[in-house]
Amino acid sequence: MTRFAEFVCLLALIASPARATADDIDVGGLPTDPEVLIDGETTIDGDTDTDSDDGTIDVGTDDTGPAMDYQWLPACGINYPGETPATCPGMYTCESDDETKWTLWARELPDGDWYPLGTACYSGTPAEPGGGYVRPQVTDAIVLREVKRIGLPEATIHVQPPDGATLVNFATIFYTEEPQFARTVELLGYSVDIEATPTQYTWHHGDGSTQSSSGPGAPYPARDIVHLYSDAHVTVRPSVDVTYQVRWRADGADWHSLDDPLTAAGGSVALEVKEATALLTDPYS
Repeated sequence: MTRFAEFVCLLALIASPARATADDIDVGGLPTDPEVLIDGETTIDGDTDTDSDDGTIDVGTDDTGPAMDYQWLPACGINYPGETPATCPGMYTCESDDETKWTLWARELPDGDWYPLGTACYSGTPAEPGGGYVRPQVTDAIVLREVKRIGLPEATIHVQPPDGATLVNFATIFYTEEPQFARTVELLGYSVDIEATPTQYTWHHGDGSTQSSSGPGAPYPARDIVHLYSDAHVTVRPSVDVTYQVRWRADGADWHSLDDPLTAAGGSVALEVKEATALLTDPYS
């Protein structure tokens, strides 16, 4: 899909104001190429090719929409279609010195009001787009960005013995509760269900060693996750990270899994490693 078509993916989400300005732009979940800048930041690769092999799910292309007209203008708040375009410092905020920032404007034909769809950085003047309607597409990149925005739940590590202390060369038990994550969000005009399932727990003992497990462990008398500390008179900070497999679906279509797992780092707790001292007593006294 062309860079222009990716911008019009927001068409279904933006209401036409009486006269919007470039400062009103809200590009939200707009999918873009890696080199396209949205509000000055390089976005995640959001290839919107409808081939499902490259991470894109076609959630429907049969809808029709209004006939549209589009126009690129320098990304300056004072610019508006039909008027003489001006330049401004905002044009020169791209990462590359060879590029300038442009705003894509749209209107419904024949006489709808113009409103901005989004911004992008180009080397030279972008080609004038044609009219038409593009059905929004939900992609792995858009879902990944949304999951990162929401944040996956962190796991809280529990230690036994309790009360922040254990003994050297003693089987210290670690466990946590299995995190749950299920959300329904609105993306590009679709209701998108997102689920994340823990697949691995990485336990950081705080002394430089780690271990991994497929489950969250359990409290005593279970000994699923244990560690023996070899140095006494130190305070360590154990923690547990959770790795998730994320899947999503748009408008109740088939589930699709993100290619790469995501890991949420857990917070640490202080644990003092003590040494037991033998105490002799006289049972006959």
